[in-house]
Amino acid sequence: MSANANELVERAVAAMVVAIDAYNRPAYPYRGETFAILALNAWELLLKAKWIAKHSDCVESMYKKDKQGQIKRNRSGNPLTYGLSYLTQHLAEDGMLHHNVRSNLDLLSEVRNVAVHFRHRESELTRRLQELSMACVRNFVIAVQDWFHTDLTQLNLYLMPLSFLPPPSSVEGVQLNAEEEQFLSFLNQTARAEENSELGYHIMVKVEIRFVQSEQAQALPVRVTDDPDAPAVRLTEEQMQCQQRYSNFKIKDTYHNIRKRLENDGNYCYVRFLDPSNPVSKSKKFYNPKILQEFDKEYEKKQEE
Repeated sequence: MSANANELVERAVAAMVVAIDAYNRPAYPYRGETFAILALNAWELLLKAKWIAKHSDCVESMYKKDKQGQIKRNRSGNPLTYGLSYLTQHLAEDGMLHHNVRSNLDLLSEVRNVAVHFRHRESELTRRLQELSMACVRNFVIAVQDWFHTDLTQLNLYLMPLSFLPPPSSVEGVQLNAEEEQFLSFLNQTARAEENSELGYHIMVKVEIRFVQSEQAQALPVRVTDDPDAPAVRLTEEQMQCQQRYSNFKIKDTYHNIRKRLENDGNYCYVRFLDPSNPVSKSKKFYNPKILQEFDKEYEKKQEE
């Protein structure tokens, strides 16, 4: 890989890392729009790296020119370069960019361009944007590997599915406005037109969270049913059963200090408010079973009989 292409690839990866970091932050306002902006920036840099590599490392090949063949420049005097739409179109026409990737970027561009019309609410639109964003990251990782033989698996580039959080006890009904309904229809029609790809590129990635029986300590016990007679399993402080787990356990300062410290860590505790829009409303704490691993450091586990 040439020095110019390599620099652009490094910048592209950096932009995608920041985009994912912004998306994965809990309760982060404007995160969907932020991801779309930065992810498209990452893709444009990656496509420019591919364009330069295609043109024998000639940086000038991505400069816009007038009818006289002179390089167009902006007000600061820097050369104007081809944008995302131009690059996706021409690389696709040359057979270098999979049509699913182009469709994914076109849809994500629509999200960026009309972001001001979107409101982040629990709706079908939110789920579709999640699937669109996950496909964007997946395609990016595959393209970097295919085009520049660079492995990004060590960076753990992934978006956290929204369904990892426990569902709220009640959900306010949401009605999409005209612009949202039109865009959602556009997303669905494009997704249905997706063709199977042996290369692994996708327009959208379907998000499914499945519950399976597990004996692992970090497994999340849940009950999803309308049956009132089904046994309930809740993540509560009382059901951690420290008394049954440890031989020297006592509810004293040591216990309370550990619990209070971990309650501020989203990996161990999730606080659900009765009214999600009101941070001072009544709340309930849900504990991840892996919190016991921290208590194991302070207390002696009972010997199994």
